[in-house]
Amino acid sequence: DEASDGGEGSRDDDGEEKVRILTKIGPDHAGNTLLEFYRKAGASTELILVDSEVQTSMAVLPVFRNGKRGCFVNLACNDGFSAEELLGRLNHHCNLNGGCVSPPRAFLFGYPHLMPKMQGDNLRSMLEQVRRTYSKDIENDNETISNSDVNTNNKNNRHHRVLIGVDLNGVDGSDVDAARAALFPALSAIDILHLNEDEAKVLSSSSLHQDDEDEASSKGRTETKNGHDESSPIAAPIQSQLRSL
Repeated sequence: DEASDGGEGSRDDDGEEKVRILTKIGPDHAGNTLLEFYRKAGASTELILVDSEVQTSMAVLPVFRNGKRGCFVNLACNDGFSAEELLGRLNHHCNLNGGCVSPPRAFLFGYPHLMPKMQGDNLRSMLEQVRRTYSKDIENDNETISNSDVNTNNKNNRHHRVLIGVDLNGVDGSDVDAARAALFPALSAIDILHLNEDEAKVLSSSSLHQDDEDEASSKGRTETKNGHDESSPIAAPIQSQLRSL
């Protein structure tokens, strides 16, 4: 059911869509609008899950007269979108294509903080399964290349490792522990983490405790060699995890 009026460069040399959309929508105006947009852009919509029991997630961003912007969100189907549903759609894709003969080069997952059922350990296990599903040994002359040959200089003998990226939104600074718990267990499964400065501050202990440090300094309170009060959480492990990405 793919549209033939995709934008230039939306398909690869074999005529297949370069981008496949995997999301969950409802049978409503917002969902239909998304489908139309994706198809006009030339992206594949075969993996999109339509749930007749829910509404499509929606955000409304009013711009006020003073120039500030608000954001009102109804998570709707995002509330119930599970890792099992997502992985089921990936398996569907593999089955349609003879076992993922041409796996994608990258998998980008958006907004775990707005996906209650895909956070923490659930997020980690989902991303790890995506890696297992879409990473494979590339065959050459009917012989499968083993893991020991991953770094071979022969361009025909190579190991395909899907690149996994995660984009953040909805990182709530009012509940720092929850914001970190949603993401940190999955950091080891992420190749690229996309976030803005404010989100980085929420997820980094050093920036969150800067005011406490300033207060401690003004009171002459003893601090540890890494610049943090001994009674406050230590940022080094968290910062190390973020840097490693």
